[in-house]
Amino acid sequence: MINIKTDIVVIGGGTAGLSAALTALQKGVPGVIVLEKRLNYGGNSSMAGGSIFGAESRLQKQEGKIVSRDGAFQEVIDFAHLDRINLRLVQTLIDRSGETIDWLENQGMQFQLVMDNEHLFMGKFTAELLKKASPDIMQFSLAMEILADKIKEIGGKILLRTAAKRILCDNNGKISGVLAYTRTGEEINISCDAVILTPGGFTGNKELLKKYFDYDDFATAALPLQGDGIKMAEEAGAYLEEYATLCQHFIQPYYVGLSPIKNQPKRGLLTGPYAVWVNAKGERFYDAAIVCNIRGINSIILRQPGKVAYVIFDDKFFQAPLNAGPGPGGGGIISLEELYKLRNELKEEACRGKNVYMSDSWDGIAGYLRAPLKVLKNTIDKYNIFCDRESDETFGKDKQFLLPLRTPPYYAIKLQIGMVEAIGPVRINERMEVLNKQQDAIPGFYAAGTITSGWCGHDYHLSGTNLGFGTTGGRIAGENAAEYLSLNSR
Repeated sequence: MINIKTDIVVIGGGTAGLSAALTALQKGVPGVIVLEKRLNYGGNSSMAGGSIFGAESRLQKQEGKIVSRDGAFQEVIDFAHLDRINLRLVQTLIDRSGETIDWLENQGMQFQLVMDNEHLFMGKFTAELLKKASPDIMQFSLAMEILADKIKEIGGKILLRTAAKRILCDNNGKISGVLAYTRTGEEINISCDAVILTPGGFTGNKELLKKYFDYDDFATAALPLQGDGIKMAEEAGAYLEEYATLCQHFIQPYYVGLSPIKNQPKRGLLTGPYAVWVNAKGERFYDAAIVCNIRGINSIILRQPGKVAYVIFDDKFFQAPLNAGPGPGGGGIISLEELYKLRNELKEEACRGKNVYMSDSWDGIAGYLRAPLKVLKNTIDKYNIFCDRESDETFGKDKQFLLPLRTPPYYAIKLQIGMVEAIGPVRINERMEVLNKQQDAIPGFYAAGTITSGWCGHDYHLSGTNLGFGTTGGRIAGENAAEYLSLNSR
């Protein structure tokens, strides 16, 4: 066993962890060690597009396009209906978010304001986008590289391929160390006075996904994180919420999977406003021409029988250029060439797998859905009548997207729910202190990022808050851990 003594151990090397470590070092803590079990630091933060939430940042003030902290706070609590959120925590993260952008700029990063039309308060600029050397690079990995380099420059250590196993406490319940192990299995006993837990979520742990969301087959571009920190936190006395939050991504045609850039056109073509969405009973349950927060469609699918859904087309869909219009993945004119290419791809997929099905009859489509033929036929017949009348009496679909389904072959494509992150369930306060079952702070124990609860309601909301609140929370955790060490060394 290797024995090491330091001041702070940070578990997890994503944006929350690296921000916490660098902040603690900048506050004068001499010994900071970051443990990262993977080959590279960055975690899911490195997979992010670089849009980070900030309110009243220096850049916003310079350009006269200011996101109000009070306005952002009001929108969050209105969206969450005060459910699952800690008001002090949310207010703190929003209040400190602008200075987080400033702090990142001070580390050598550059940002630009981005327009966001989904939200209500004036200005519409709810996020700032990290500038990149190449427009083809969408990841936030540049920020991770810069933060990691800064940590090492001023004396911090980052131990890659080194996984935390247990958080240790003394007889009084105070943090006393971390037990870790290397990729070769060698144990490391690290004595420390504070731990900052930032390992990310549990996107790759099917058991936890099933426990918290009753579903475990998500389309995701996220790393398959296992949620190791949840068990470690509980063993160290942390209170775990009974729930976690699904940070949703757009739904996907099941066979496409999830690659946000590469597969955007396919999603737009197949899930757009011309599609007829049905559940496993053959009933319409949603209109894809509705303009809404399209991440929420996942929630609708989760309420359907068997938690599955399908889009249905006939062959005429592929025979003339279309305006994709609004809705999930929609936008722009779909050329005849693109439609022919997609039709050929669907035919190949129908021969190859089980997620696309073609049939010259509705009997075949009903059999694939395992839906009663009578129900499916009634759904299609009613929809075709709506198309003829140019009036959708069920969902009020815009008449420009009403195309009858009468030209075989017919196509049914299974849809898959998308996931960005799994958030929670460790309870913290506004100082990022981990709380025990009595709602008291565990001395020396801090957490930030997606393992924590209280900052996100039933769904992800303001653009860039995953990165923004993770980075801001990490900075606050680093500050307060440094203060804790200073007070307890006197």
